[in-house]
Amino acid sequence: MEVRVEEWKKGLNQKLIDSFTVAFQRDQSSRKEGNYPDVIKNDKKNAELLKWMFENYGFPSLQKIGLSNGDLLMPSGPVLLHMADYDEYYQYFKTKILEYVKSGDCPPRDYAAMIDRNNSHHKLPYTYGVYQGYENIKDSATINRNRKSIGLPSLKHAQWITKDFFKKIKKKN
Repeated sequence: MEVRVEEWKKGLNQKLIDSFTVAFQRDQSSRKEGNYPDVIKNDKKNAELLKWMFENYGFPSLQKIGLSNGDLLMPSGPVLLHMADYDEYYQYFKTKILEYVKSGDCPPRDYAAMIDRNNSHHKLPYTYGVYQGYENIKDSATINRNRKSIGLPSLKHAQWITKDFFKKIKKKN
């Protein structure tokens, strides 16, 4: 098994790993500092870097970059979530990332959170119901259809999965 893992690691795209590491660190560091002008500047740099990555290498999926770079855990979700904040980039990312969801490269939940966050900014109803809980959902039937269309479980099924997960954790402790 260890040999397979090492072979897989050798097949990762180092340039894409390095590029995404820069984007992820930039995304997180400016938010920790609480410097809003830097957050905006860094998000816009990241938007351009993500566009470049998509055009040259595709989506920085787990299969291409893994989940970490050394000790740095770097999921794509937070960086994508912040792309919802900028109308000048949002339409591109909405369209392009949906392609990656359909191909299996991007986790549906990451895409759905980005869409719901943008809806929240514009005072629109949630599309997928994954951003900031279930209390803002007006039409669960539509939400469930939308969720199914990108491979997410229904709202009720997602709640069952969560409850089951926490039951298992409680039993272990």
